[in-house]
Amino acid sequence: MKTDAIFRIASMTKPITSVAVMMLYEQGKFGLNDPVGRYLPELNSMQVIEEGDPADEKPTFVKSKTPITIKHLLTHTSGITYRFLSQWSGDPL
Repeated sequence: MKTDAIFRIASMTKPITSVAVMMLYEQGKFGLNDPVGRYLPELNSMQVIEEGDPADEKPTFVKSKTPITIKHLLTHTSGITYRFLSQWSGDPL
């Protein structure tokens, strides 16, 4: 491989954002277990799909029992997904 080889990068949003977040964390601006709703109040009222049959045309949503934390966002365990991956078209992202 040549040292001047050019590569196509599809998306760098997640790594760049994660580095910026970790820099703020190192500065003591927040804790990893802080609820995201503290900084983005609209995420305080997140709903989750109640356990049910995926074949249902319209799922039932209930209030989340635990808040989403910054750690959840950084480890991609928050439950937030891309709309195009949802099996239901009317999900409240």
